[in-house]
Amino acid sequence: MTRAGLILPVIMLLCATAFAVQGADERFIDIGSPGDEAAIGTGIYQREGPNPKSKAAFYRQCSFRWFSNSWMLKLPVFPNRHNEIVLRAKLGRNVRLRVDGFETMLRPGEPYEKSFAIPAAIIGKRDQIELRGEAIPRLVPDARDRRELVMTVDWVRVRPVDELPKVLSPLAGKEPDLPLPFRLRGTEARPLVADVEGYVLEARLMRCNAMTIGPMNGQHFTAFPTRHGTPTPAMQPDFIRNQIRALHEHGIAAIGWLPFNVQDLRRADQCEAAKRHPEWRMEYIAWDERRATNKVGMCVVSSPWRQMHAEILKEAAALGLDGVFFDGFYLGGIPHPTAPGCVCRWCRESFRNDTGLEAPRRVDWADKLFKQWVRWRNHKIVEVACYFRDRMREANPKLEVTCNYNFWPFGNKDWDTAIPMWATDAYGVSQHAYSGRPDLEWVMLGYKSRLSHDLNPKHSDIWRTAAPAWKYDGSPADAARHELTMRTFILSALTHGTTPWHGGHIQPPEVGVRVHDAVRERERFFSQDELRHVGVVVSQNTHDFYGHLPGTNNLDDYRDTILGAWLLLTEHHIPFRFVFDNQIEAGDLVDYKVLLLPNTACLSDAMAARLREYAARGGRLIATAESGAFDEWAVRRPKNALADIESLVRLDGEPALKWLRTREEATAESLLKAVRAVAAPFTVEAPRSLVANAVFSANRKALWLHLLNVSAFYPQGDTGFRGMGQQPVYAGSVASDAQIVRGGKAKRENIPARNVIVRAPGFDVKNARLGVAGTAIKPGPDGSFIIPEVTIHDVLVLEMK
Repeated sequence: MTRAGLILPVIMLLCATAFAVQGADERFIDIGSPGDEAAIGTGIYQREGPNPKSKAAFYRQCSFRWFSNSWMLKLPVFPNRHNEIVLRAKLGRNVRLRVDGFETMLRPGEPYEKSFAIPAAIIGKRDQIELRGEAIPRLVPDARDRRELVMTVDWVRVRPVDELPKVLSPLAGKEPDLPLPFRLRGTEARPLVADVEGYVLEARLMRCNAMTIGPMNGQHFTAFPTRHGTPTPAMQPDFIRNQIRALHEHGIAAIGWLPFNVQDLRRADQCEAAKRHPEWRMEYIAWDERRATNKVGMCVVSSPWRQMHAEILKEAAALGLDGVFFDGFYLGGIPHPTAPGCVCRWCRESFRNDTGLEAPRRVDWADKLFKQWVRWRNHKIVEVACYFRDRMREANPKLEVTCNYNFWPFGNKDWDTAIPMWATDAYGVSQHAYSGRPDLEWVMLGYKSRLSHDLNPKHSDIWRTAAPAWKYDGSPADAARHELTMRTFILSALTHGTTPWHGGHIQPPEVGVRVHDAVRERERFFSQDELRHVGVVVSQNTHDFYGHLPGTNNLDDYRDTILGAWLLLTEHHIPFRFVFDNQIEAGDLVDYKVLLLPNTACLSDAMAARLREYAARGGRLIATAESGAFDEWAVRRPKNALADIESLVRLDGEPALKWLRTREEATAESLLKAVRAVAAPFTVEAPRSLVANAVFSANRKALWLHLLNVSAFYPQGDTGFRGMGQQPVYAGSVASDAQIVRGGKAKRENIPARNVIVRAPGFDVKNARLGVAGTAIKPGPDGSFIIPEVTIHDVLVLEMK
């Protein structure tokens, strides 16, 4: 870079700071040029450059100095002002910067102009500071050059600023001591070896209050000393324990990523556990649709591997983890798609002992024995998860455990995983919640937010990669789209009472800080205590056994029915939650005024009895399509299980499915009318792209109505989604990946929702306000509350008398 392009009102001051070009509002230090000596402290080498023969343009264009692992630079500053500092520098690794109580981190890569701001409170009355830097991790010189060549600096510019920009500086003090499900700024970064100090500093800079770390990887190598497992060759004995300790010092929770079965394998020969114990590998049932060759999985159900793996997991828990995330949570072999198991000799014996039956040899949906084996696997995966949980808690009694459920529609997950869609409080439940398809961006996020919470309201989460799920070129338009996408992801979790986390830190870093700060200022409104009004039944029996009846399209139709019911009720702001087979069988239907059975074809006798009791107590029961026509194994009943419920509201066909695929309003209205026959405790008049979800405060003296604007995912007012196997239908054009790469033409700007009308006839409201904006909302003559505008998210706080 030439200096001719710099136009500065300069005065050369012959004083202690003669190294700087000074002006009324700028200090400029030309590192590597004559006159920079007064700025040079310790750990900085001689001047070099320009180097015309260098392959790097940076070195060809400027004079510079090399900086070592630890260095100090003396900078002129503006007293009692916020000071913005820009270094033009080329970094070989992360560098931590410190000035008294301030610290931040610079990262390698372009642009070379690295900026940060030091608050006036740190600067004080001084006109000069000592800026100290430290390489993370430290560089070890090679044999050719004994110098520690960590970074090169071309120039430094200092300017006063009136407003402190969003700085990459850790928050003061420790993070509040919250339970894991209430930590909404989680990030997954799980190296088997890393510089602990740098790892923790990055987490602090990014405002994280929970980090998912890597005591193991999917190949079954451990990053800690183990009596029962296999350490990674690069294992550092104290790394994980020191990592956890350092996170805890700053109030950051440590969640250990651990393999339940196997995960992250591209080839079957990559599984270390299978190499050491081939006799305990999973065996797969014969399936014409999917070959089981070149697959690997470990039999966690019945073989001795179950006990050995539990010992390894217990060793990991003893390191001091706050929680465990089980990935590879399925009974199958990979690489994906999974080959379903297990039918090894131990599992055949276990099935015989549990059922008195011989295990089936092949997939056959017309065979009840096979169906019984399918359901047996569901129970076994839960049993094993609880067994692993209990063994780990022997070493760590307060350990939280979460399992990666990751249901359909993501990756077309099906029965082969063995994950049951049943409500549970045995462990936390996690869902993947993102898609690169434009028509699925909101469907995956919204549906999975709802599903995850409802499976376990007290401990659930949603995950996505921190990288864009579409091609990204780094343009301002693409960066803005990604920031909006990540902000909406995290605020959707908050809205639904589930916990967000993401794989990797959000980039660029300032975007990640803004996204985490957006949820940090709203965390006080996080609640898992959601209002109950309508229950929508999601049936595992119907999905598995009715869905797979040979010669039918039942599976696609049933999945789209559930997605259609979710989308229709969400777009019309009707408060609802999903209800599952085991909840009905247990009679857990308290407080639901309406129960919708969207083609719940399979009902056991016990479920039917509970539904009769529900209707007899005055609950409104709505059934569609073939609800109640089959028993729990999808055997058609001679008489519908719901036929004798006089108050049953039976709708023709399947309105949710037809509406999803056609957007026929008359069809939608038939279902909405049946649901709205029982007045909801609150109503919302707003665009369909505004999500309204009501939760209670801790003392139940206030209702928090979360209002989430997802219009960015409704191009021209429509998601475009018409079903999992259907072509999207968009109201207008949407950008392709190629257009995004050519300049970020996918404009994802939320259209503000204006004059949102909320009525709360079910509550005696004392006063109302917007929790985030802080604006008081006075009721109108009819008692309604009008919110002038919702840009992305706010919370209408209704305090009760």
